[in-house]
Amino acid sequence: MSAQFSIQNKESLHHAYVLEGSFASALPVLERILGDLFGLSMSHPDVFVHQTAAFGVEDAALVVEKNSRRPSAGSNKFIIVSLAGISHQAQNSLLKTLEEPAVGTHIFIIAPTASIFLPTVRSRVHVVSLGRSASQADSEVSANATGSDPESLESLYAEEFVASNHPERLEIVKKVLAEKEKERATDADIVVLVRGIEKRTHALMEKQKLSPEARADALKALVRASEYIYDSSSSKKLLLEYIALALPIFK
Repeated sequence: MSAQFSIQNKESLHHAYVLEGSFASALPVLERILGDLFGLSMSHPDVFVHQTAAFGVEDAALVVEKNSRRPSAGSNKFIIVSLAGISHQAQNSLLKTLEEPAVGTHIFIIAPTASIFLPTVRSRVHVVSLGRSASQADSEVSANATGSDPESLESLYAEEFVASNHPERLEIVKKVLAEKEKERATDADIVVLVRGIEKRTHALMEKQKLSPEARADALKALVRASEYIYDSSSSKKLLLEYIALALPIFK
C-alpha cells in the first residue's frame, strides 16, 4: 500500500516500510521518527544502517541476523537499508522477517521505487513516497552508494545501446566495462544503465510492431536481466553482453 509519512505516535508506526526515494531524502524523516518518538539517533547501537547498490542474499542474511538480536538498550531496534536494486532470491529470503519482525523491531527499506519488489514483498510493507520520481531516486541512491555521477552511463549509452545493432552494442559494453575498470563507474552505475535500457526497450516495443516471437524474446531477456542485475554476485560483463545480443534490433 502507498501512503504519505505521517507518524503521530509509537503505536501508529508500522513494522516494515519501503520508502521510495534516496537515503538523503529519507534521512531527515528517519531522524525525526527516531528522535521524536524514541529519543534515539542514527548512531545508536539499536539502529542498524546498511547501504548497498545491489542487495543480494548475503545482505538479506545480515538483515535476518540483525532482526534476531535483542535490543542492547530499551525494547526497540531499527533496521534501515538503502539499496538501488535487489535480487528476487534476496527478497524471498526476507519475506518471513518482513511479515513478522522480532518484537519491537521496525524495518525501513529505502529504494528508488517500490516497483522493483515482488508482490509478496509489497504486500508485507507500507510503501511511502518521499516525493522523488523513480529516475531521480535512482540517481540519488546510486550517488550515496558510489559518490560518482550515477546517471552518466545511462545518459551516455542507454539510448545508443537500444538503437544499435549487436556488434555496436558489444562495443558499448566494452566502453562501460572500461569505465568501471578505471573506477569512473561502479556496479550501481551499471544498475541504473540497465534500468535505462529496459525503459527505452519497452518504449520502442510499444512504438514498433514486432513479431510475437521477437516480442516474447525481448520480454524474456528483460525479465532475466532484471532478475540478475541486482545480485552482487552476478557478472555484470556477462549480463550486459547477454542483453546486447538478446534484445532485438530496432529499425
